Amino acid sequence: MSARLLFSASLALLFSFPVLGAGPLIQGPQKNLPRLEAEQEIRITVWNILKGEREIFKEEFSHLAKYSDLMLLQEALLTPGQQKLFSSFREFRWVMADAWEKSGAPTGAAALSRYKITRPQALLSRDGQPISNTPKSSVLFEIPIQDGRTLLVVSTHAINFTLNGPFQRQIETLGQIIAAHQGPVLWAGDFNTWRGSRRDLLTSTAKAAGLSEIPFDPDPRHLVLDHAFVRDLTVESAAIMDAFEGSDHWPLYLEVRLKKSGASE
Repeated sequence: MSARLLFSASLALLFSFPVLGAGPLIQGPQKNLPRLEAEQEIRITVWNILKGEREIFKEEFSHLAKYSDLMLLQEALLTPGQQKLFSSFREFRWVMADAWEKSGAPTGAAALSRYKITRPQALLSRDGQPISNTPKSSVLFEIPIQDGRTLLVVSTHAINFTLNGPFQRQIETLGQIIAAHQGPVLWAGDFNTWRGSRRDLLTSTAKAAGLSEIPFDPDPRHLVLDHAFVRDLTVESAAIMDAFEGSDHWPLYLEVRLKKSGASE
């Protein structure tokens, strides 16, 4: 079965169970962007942006955008100002999963890409968080590679303030989708791994899908909530941008390279 058919089949299977559901997808303007080359280097920012609330956020975000090919964001709040900011980078296309609304503005996981985006999907946890009963979201898409493969990109904000059950249901279902993809994968985001058992569930799910976690050394974080996992990508550098103050999370900055088709460790 082809990778495309496997991806479609896994989504069809997914939506027959009350674990994750298709959510509203918001997209920026369609753009004629390039495919990835077979051994392309890719610069990546992963950042929970705290809804862009801090005054310095726009300046820091714009700086990171200059040096990124992919930006995987969590807790984006699509106010008119933030939508204008995303759209101001003409070399990017952006997509966002609409999880819920704050003051009339959608909020959720988002991504910006300098490369062609295909098959974008928004997936919401069917479990809501306590009190607010709001879901958490993932946005995922494929980027075509010139050799015929596709890179699957998943930006996730994991459910918080719950016992392990809702977290496990969200993460393991995403893991099944990722495992079904035949090709390179980047899965990153804010996974809210404030408890060791949650982190263990995340790492075991990623490992079962054939992914490796990207290590950060040095890692100045006292509480590690944000992670990045890859398959068929060589990690060339990884850093915690601990001088940034635009959010209550520090950005992760990665440089990876696509492995040649058929290459092994």
